[in-house]
Amino acid sequence: MSSKVIWDLGFGFGDGLTLIGAFFFAVYIILIDIYTKKIPSQILVSFEILLIAVVSSFLFPIESIFLKQTIHVQFDLKFWIGIIYTSVFATIFTTQIQTRYQKAVSPARAGLLYSLEPVFSYFLAYLVLGERLGMIGAIGSFLTLFGILFSEMGKWNKREE
Repeated sequence: MSSKVIWDLGFGFGDGLTLIGAFFFAVYIILIDIYTKKIPSQILVSFEILLIAVVSSFLFPIESIFLKQTIHVQFDLKFWIGIIYTSVFATIFTTQIQTRYQKAVSPARAGLLYSLEPVFSYFLAYLVLGERLGMIGAIGSFLTLFGILFSEMGKWNKREE
């Protein structure tokens, strides 16, 4: 009788990259908290986006070496629409809002709020695109939402006293 593995809970390369990314995003949240008190948010965001654009431009060719494949870019209308959308709306606009309003909350609370992103992504993908999430993903979204609500409940009770 052979045993069937239902869930592979091993730690892979992608998991490691995700963990490293989460660590650096936490550092980013703390740095935003520190520097928004010293530098106007427009200047901070402008410098941040310019630095990332320059670094990414130099790392793009190196990425194709690690992926061991040639990356072809076609500079057509779809390319430029994608560039404009991701640079203006998904980068400049959202980073400006995040930087401006993160001053109003602690880094811990900001991290909690940012961790809701995958939960909202799941709900929007379900509502707008009709996508379905597997059982593990649905449980993860529920636990994330529950964890954030649970962590905030203690703060709500303290305000009522």
